[in-house]
Amino acid sequence: LDLGDGTYAIQFKQNGVTTYVRVDGDLPAGGPYSGGLEYAHPGSSGNQWAAIFEKAYAEFDRSWSYSSLDWGYFGSVLSSLGASYSSLSISSAGSLASAIVSAVNSGKGVTVGTTSSVQNVPLIGSHAYTVTKAWNDGWGNTYVTLRNPWGYDGAGYDGKNDGYVTLTVAQLQPFLIAASVS
Repeated sequence: LDLGDGTYAIQFKQNGVTTYVRVDGDLPAGGPYSGGLEYAHPGSSGNQWAAIFEKAYAEFDRSWSYSSLDWGYFGSVLSSLGASYSSLSISSAGSLASAIVSAVNSGKGVTVGTTSSVQNVPLIGSHAYTVTKAWNDGWGNTYVTLRNPWGYDGAGYDGKNDGYVTLTVAQLQPFLIAASVS
């Protein structure tokens, strides 16, 4: 919620208790991302909600430090937002593909996390992505488009370096540590 005075209120929930964290729009600079930001960057429309949320979550987490956000489980973040979620099985590319397509096509949010050893795909290791699109082609392949909240592609990017990468689920599955639907 934009409070109109250069500050923002972000709502979190923990153990059934609603808490609002108020932060200003001063974001850490000196980083490689869009506009020189250190962490999350503005979306394609120029909005800075991801960066504002990230700053508020660092404070909500009681660490008051961005470094505390380097490791963790996105399920904790979803819970802190009051969102219910369920984990997806990542052991089979076929069942994972079916679950992702079903969830995305029914308007649910899908989040995936990568292992530390990502190779030969344009992803970042030990990182969380949101699935923005999922579809089956006519040859039995399931594709997903992932969004990196940092706004850039991993190694071997597709030439746009915009934070969106498209892979088959078969390419993605070996590098997943977790996946959830909210």
